[in-house]
Amino acid sequence: MTPYRSQLGITAIELMATLLIVAVLAAIAIPNFVGMIRNDRARAQASMLADALNYARSEAVTRGFQVGVSSASGDNNWDQGWRVWSDKNGDGSYVAGTDIELRVQSTFTGNATLQNGNIQVLFSPSGALAGRPVMNASNELVFQYRVNNNDCSLGKDIHVNLVGRIFLDKQAGCP
Repeated sequence: MTPYRSQLGITAIELMATLLIVAVLAAIAIPNFVGMIRNDRARAQASMLADALNYARSEAVTRGFQVGVSSASGDNNWDQGWRVWSDKNGDGSYVAGTDIELRVQSTFTGNATLQNGNIQVLFSPSGALAGRPVMNASNELVFQYRVNNNDCSLGKDIHVNLVGRIFLDKQAGCP
C-alpha cells in the first residue's frame, strides 16, 4: 500500500482551462458592457435637460411668475448648455443683471447633439408653457437628443406638452 500524497498546487492544464473559460466569458461580456455604458450616458444626458425643464416648471409655480430655460449659445443648439432663469421683469426673455439665473448646465461630453426649434422655453405661474414656442403637430415642444450620427438605439426625444408635462421617449421613427 502506498502512502497518500497530498496535492500542493494546481496543474498547468487546470490553470490553462480556467484562463480559457475567463477569456471566453470576457469576450462575450465586454461588447455588451460597452453598449450598456453608452446607453446609460445617453439616458443621463437627455435626463439632464428634462430635469432642468421640470425644475423651471416647479419654480414658476413656486415663485408665482414666469421661469425660463434658454440655450447658452443663444440659438437652437442646446448641446452647448443652458440656463434656468426667473423672468423678474416679465419681458419673456433672459436679461443679464435683471433676471435671476437659477441654474446653469455646461456643454455635453462626447459627440451628442441636442436640437430644438426654440432658443428658450417659458413656464407660466400655472406650470403651463408660456409664450409661443415652436411645436409639432401634436402640440408638443420636442427636443431631439442624438448621438453618433443619429444612432437610433441611443436617440431620445424630450417632450413638453401645452400644460407643461415633460417626458422622455425613444427617438421618433426608431424600432
